[in-house]
Amino acid sequence: MFTDSDKMSDAPGTGNTYGLKLLFALQSSIWALSKTGHVSEDSPCVRAIHDRSINFFQLLWEKRYLSDIHLFDEARTFTDRNMFSIMVIPCVLGLLEIFSQYGLDTNMLLTSAAHTLIYQLADPAAHFAKPLLWLGDRLRKESLTGEWTITKAYFEHFSDADDHPRRLFRRLTNLLRDEGIHGRLLVAFDLAIVCQELIRRGPRSIATIYFPAGEGLVPSHLIWFHRQICTTQIALIEAEDIDLTLARIVLKTLT
Repeated sequence: MFTDSDKMSDAPGTGNTYGLKLLFALQSSIWALSKTGHVSEDSPCVRAIHDRSINFFQLLWEKRYLSDIHLFDEARTFTDRNMFSIMVIPCVLGLLEIFSQYGLDTNMLLTSAAHTLIYQLADPAAHFAKPLLWLGDRLRKESLTGEWTITKAYFEHFSDADDHPRRLFRRLTNLLRDEGIHGRLLVAFDLAIVCQELIRRGPRSIATIYFPAGEGLVPSHLIWFHRQICTTQIALIEAEDIDLTLARIVLKTLT
């Protein structure tokens, strides 16, 4: 499945269309397992999935470009072009949730899961709330250890010529300016945390990304900050964190 030679083959057992059908079947199975909770009869099935999960998560990362299929195949319909990211996100989050329900170790999956979720966020059609909530929680836990393995290693996958960082930060800045993401929603603060850590650990080339006037990193953060002040009581430490984020963006731009 997901063969590089045939981007959207309809031949049985090959191509990306077949792979998407398997992903849909997996997503449906994950949903059914998550709804039933911990059931002893399901334990062998969950353990079997867990034993293969490392290879599966690795496959999702290796085939991450499929979420960009709309860039080179504009003739496809909206559904065809964006189904990969739409299905990958619930599969990743659903598997991690089920493994936790059954007390199975997920430590070996966390970095690859985080990298996959971050990458999929660059797709304008991808759901953002649940990935941002999970990533925000994961990054807060990393801050306690000071390791920062997720964001520090993420940009090592891309060269300066790669277009992905630009598309990722275009999506994130669009979300920062989105009036629907306000302080009464937890995802508003997780969005800021994810942006802050990607900027903090990312390469200096982030500062050279072109944005239209008023849509760059600094204006978007200022718009976000003003909206949160107007819609909720922001704690002092959170306000200081945003000030530090803005300062880091400016420093990256100047250095």
